Amino acid sequence: MKPLPLWPEQLVPGWSGFYRDRYQVVGYPDGDYYWGLNITALQWEGVSVPAGQFPVLKYQNEMSYFESNDIFRVANYR
Repeated sequence: MKPLPLWPEQLVPGWSGFYRDRYQVVGYPDGDYYWGLNITALQWEGVSVPAGQFPVLKYQNEMSYFESNDIFRVANYR
């Protein structure tokens, strides 16, 4: 398994990337499942905090493509 990024590789609105990996469930010998992550950089916004004003990039992570052994799951979209 390899690490998945936490934020967009390019800090540019409109950028998007899709990453594929697998994850394991501890205690299940056959618990190896697919995981797909889509990252989209949306827009720059300003944030004001006591330390000052800062530009921030608003982005969205969707993990809508993954497998699971949970028999009660109706859909894999999260």
